[in-house]
Amino acid sequence: METALVVVTLPRTDHAKRPVNSQAIPQLRKLYADTLVAATTKLPAHSVYRQGVEATIQHRLKILETVKDDEVSKVEQEIGAGQVEELVESAKDELQLVDMMAELKAYVSASGREMFSLANLILLCGVYTDV
Repeated sequence: METALVVVTLPRTDHAKRPVNSQAIPQLRKLYADTLVAATTKLPAHSVYRQGVEATIQHRLKILETVKDDEVSKVEQEIGAGQVEELVESAKDELQLVDMMAELKAYVSASGREMFSLANLILLCGVYTDV
């Protein structure tokens, strides 16, 4: 009796070999809503970082309100920041970053004065050193 070996592989979505996430759009809605709540409750309204997060998240939530859970291509095209699987990872990172920014009070300079400069915010986060 011969035994057939059947190999099932998940479809891949990009070069990073991420598996397809069939729940990406509902996950994005939740992550974006959680991030918006965190940013608006943990960071002061004048924070440049908060303002950027709010604007980005509100824009993306408006897009997500107009699509069904299976309209992945439409979401990817309208947001224009990669595949939905990448957006989910990015949204998770952003939610963690909001908490970190609040904990570090990244909107306050070393002298205790409020910072309004995006360049100062970027330097504080250590993203770029040549701003």
